[in-house]
Amino acid sequence: METRLKPGPDATLFIGRDVSLLERLVGAPALVRREGPNEFRRYDLQRCRIYAIVAPAGGDVASLRTGALNAGGKAPSFSTCTAGL
Repeated sequence: METRLKPGPDATLFIGRDVSLLERLVGAPALVRREGPNEFRRYDLQRCRIYAIVAPAGGDVASLRTGALNAGGKAPSFSTCTAGL
């Protein structure tokens, strides 16, 4: 029998808010890359990856996307990606 996880929050909750709010949910980034005054951050979770643009660096989340762990896989929604956290 498969256990259903409680869905995570909607990604829009984090847009325009300090990146620390996102990191309280998903933990520290696996990768941080400076891009001019901004940052690209990648978070590797158990079921997926989350990609964030933070502007300015260390500031607010400007965009969030999810991706599959394996190339060619289907990206889950943010709430599915963060389910159970």
